Amino acid sequence: MSSLKPVLITKGYLNMVALGQGLVLSIVLFIVLSIVLPAKALASSWQSMETIEQAALKHAKQSALQSENRTEFRVKALDQRLKLARCGTKLETFTSQASSSSATQIIGVRCLKPKPWKVFVPISTLSYRSVVVTNRPLNKGDRIATTDVRLEERDITRIPHRYLTDLDQVEGQVLKQSIQGQTIVNQSALRAADIVKRGQSVALVARTSKLNVRMRGEALADASKNERVRVKNLSSSRIVEGVVLSGQVVLVDY
Repeated sequence: MSSLKPVLITKGYLNMVALGQGLVLSIVLFIVLSIVLPAKALASSWQSMETIEQAALKHAKQSALQSENRTEFRVKALDQRLKLARCGTKLETFTSQASSSSATQIIGVRCLKPKPWKVFVPISTLSYRSVVVTNRPLNKGDRIATTDVRLEERDITRIPHRYLTDLDQVEGQVLKQSIQGQTIVNQSALRAADIVKRGQSVALVARTSKLNVRMRGEALADASKNERVRVKNLSSSRIVEGVVLSGQVVLVDY
């Protein structure tokens, strides 16, 4: 049988091994640094998309400071593949004329130097305000009471501007159309309640620069305050037209 011969490991041999390992590590480190450092240098030469988005968002918020509404903003993220030279000065922002509506702002962000560029950032805007909302379904012709409505915060960005913000604006008003519950009340859906009824006796008042003439009359139609109505003069049977001043008085034209 063959016997294993002992291997003599000298101090010089160990030094050579350590030197070889160190050389390998140095080569690996050199390769890693040659890849990472240029990549970092390249990345630092581009403007961060986040800084552009934040600049646009700040501009949008400053534009909304004068609004009494609570406002939320949603920035559409820029394409991270977009490569723009890092700006050497403070980024400038402006509102683009291309903004499609109050619900969407197009904020321009530009750099002047060292290499000028300009990019546009879409920002969606949600504007919240307390508006009059129905508590229950209401029918055409209903006269609105305070128990029929309430104030509730809603996004008003995409609704008609004739919404109402005060309960006093709707109390006693009459609906021109039926409205579902939990619905925003629009001014166009309301009319003033009639204070003069057809067949009702009213006082006809004719004013001139020198005197006021009062006569008895009969309303020929229902009418609300400040609305024009046809009235029959009971003294002459003449049909005249005037403006309702109150539930008992019509200012007629002579």
